[in-house]
Amino acid sequence: MLSACTAAPISHQQQLKNTCKNKGGDIVTELTCPTSQEVRDGEFCLLKNSANEMVFFNGCTAGIADYDAVFFNQCLAHDLCYHHEPATNGKSKNTCDQEFYQAMEKHCEKRSDTKRCLLMAKLFYEGVEHFGESSWQCSNLSNKELESNKLNDKM
Repeated sequence: MLSACTAAPISHQQQLKNTCKNKGGDIVTELTCPTSQEVRDGEFCLLKNSANEMVFFNGCTAGIADYDAVFFNQCLAHDLCYHHEPATNGKSKNTCDQEFYQAMEKHCEKRSDTKRCLLMAKLFYEGVEHFGESSWQCSNLSNKELESNKLNDKM
């Protein structure tokens, strides 16, 4: 039971809905990736950016021990990096993954459970590093540009 002074943590799903609403977006339960045309199930926020381009995100696709809620803002930035920054500033998957890990580490330094948080950050990073390819393929780049960014990662 929570004391009167302790607020219950906001779930990942509620953070997604709140963030989407605050940004003027709509929650959808299915997303067709702009490049690959792969259909992805799950809740996504769709909204238009200042350039009137469609932007989408879902925060953390998978979570461990409620850390999808703890790392929601870092996951959101990672989504935007994967899906939109390659086309606007040439970021690669590797760069997006590294920035994600660094942001989670920085967030963990402010928490009382720093050691556990850092362990979870490492697990989240390894998850995107090894299993994030389908999300990366859901970016707003053409397949040719995605391949070019992959080659740049290896150089």
